[in-house]
Amino acid sequence: MANPIDIVVAGGGIVGSTFAAALADSPLQIHVINADRPSPWQEHHYDTRVSAINLASESILSSVDSWQPVRERRVAPFREIKVTDTPQGRCCASTLLILASRISDTL
Repeated sequence: MANPIDIVVAGGGIVGSTFAAALADSPLQIHVINADRPSPWQEHHYDTRVSAINLASESILSSVDSWQPVRERRVAPFREIKVTDTPQGRCCASTLLILASRISDTL
């Protein structure tokens, strides 16, 4: 078999992309499979989805040289996050979890 694939990463989001980037210097043949093609960064496009990145996430992203590009784009602390089980956080979800905590204003 020519060019065997050692690892298939299902999903090219934050976790899948970071995992693939962490293995990029290995001799393994890695393929990332994602439902959609990645879209180019659009400075003025806003999305209601967020990612909560803690210090451990920052460390992992730094190790694959991805933290600085993340910091250069709309990074901001948050005071409250609502997690629902419906697409785009629609109202009246069967499960609603509200997490609120005090966080530092500095990243």
